[in-house]
Amino acid sequence: PIDKTSLIQGIQIYPPVENKKYSWNNNTLNIKINEPLKENTNYYLNIGSALKCFHGNNLEKPLTYIFINGKLNMNKISAQFAYEDEKDQFLEKRILLLDSDSLLVSEKNTAENNIIFDYLNNQSFLIRSYIDKNKNNRYDYGIEPYFQSRLIEKSLQPVKINLAYADTTKPSVKYIKSNSKNDKKIVFTKN
Repeated sequence: PIDKTSLIQGIQIYPPVENKKYSWNNNTLNIKINEPLKENTNYYLNIGSALKCFHGNNLEKPLTYIFINGKLNMNKISAQFAYEDEKDQFLEKRILLLDSDSLLVSEKNTAENNIIFDYLNNQSFLIRSYIDKNKNNRYDYGIEPYFQSRLIEKSLQPVKINLAYADTTKPSVKYIKSNSKNDKKIVFTKN
């Protein structure tokens, strides 16, 4: 039996579908979408590790199912992992593919050192990865290696995911400009 209160965090659709209804029939969840879908768009049904059973156990691995409205988009992102600590290469990595507003597109766990996200829509992404060493389903700063980067739409180069324990970008303020009494512009040396 599924803990039905975990559905909102455990099951997500991207691009977001606001008007949907969940219903149960024994051990089957039905999701009825009550709004028109975007034309020629891939939709991602993410069943994440936040989904729990009645006894509080999380789903072991996240799952992503893709359905389409119109023509299937065939874009992909490939990535290869690098490590600050080489011992981490044998551990399972969590990879989150997010849109530019940080909404979840797809989530994967892998022990491999390469990964591919395929059947992607034409858009820019944010990729985030970490190793959940203490298995608490979240990133813990300084204890676990982490990576995050923006990916520009239609980039064909493989992404190098450099999992590190500390942020080494160290931005500083380049300049501050006052546009008006209530509007300030701050420019940093790094993104």
